[in-house]
Amino acid sequence: MIGVSLVVAWAVVSSVRQIGPTSGPYRRAVARSFGVVVTPLAAASQSSGKALAKLMAGGAMQDRAAFLGTLATLVSQTRVAARTVDLAVPPEPAGASGCRDALDARAAAGAAIESALVGLLGGPTGAAPVSEPVVTAALEGTGTGLEAADAAWARCRSMLRRGPGTVRVPASTWGADGGSWSGPALSQFVSAVSGSASLAARHDLAVLPGSVGLQPA
Repeated sequence: MIGVSLVVAWAVVSSVRQIGPTSGPYRRAVARSFGVVVTPLAAASQSSGKALAKLMAGGAMQDRAAFLGTLATLVSQTRVAARTVDLAVPPEPAGASGCRDALDARAAAGAAIESALVGLLGGPTGAAPVSEPVVTAALEGTGTGLEAADAAWARCRSMLRRGPGTVRVPASTWGADGGSWSGPALSQFVSAVSGSASLAARHDLAVLPGSVGLQPA
């Protein structure tokens, strides 16, 4: 879906630039082209938000590969959405740029969440885990950013609806103002992830008892 949005974005931007920038038709065309770009991105971003919510709810019960794969996918999808919306001509009024701000914030949050949780698990080898309080604080700050992103998207929708072209774009919220992003809930989640046996690193190389000796003793 996001790949299609990239193609559409280039086509729409090219056509809009052929209209005089001072005219009413130009302003309406800009707003409508922006709506064409962000409408599928709303659905894609909503899907990413649901994947994150599912991870926050039951990630501690997943295996390590699935957990890390979900985080990597989240980062990839949010980055593509942010790059795609950057192709669109900024609409008027200026407040409509909130859709872009929201997608940029979600991309930054995705990277921060991956970094925090991979650190909690000790990195690729599991050898150097970051402390639970540090990870909890990092996630709490990320939740604040996601709450602001939801508000920015809501402002964007409102401004587009009232601005030139009367553009309507879908709602998009990651629900960061809910209880799952509160300090106590995050602390419980981080503790569960840190103590999860299924998320612990597994190594194929091992030293078996009796297999090593020293000569001379």
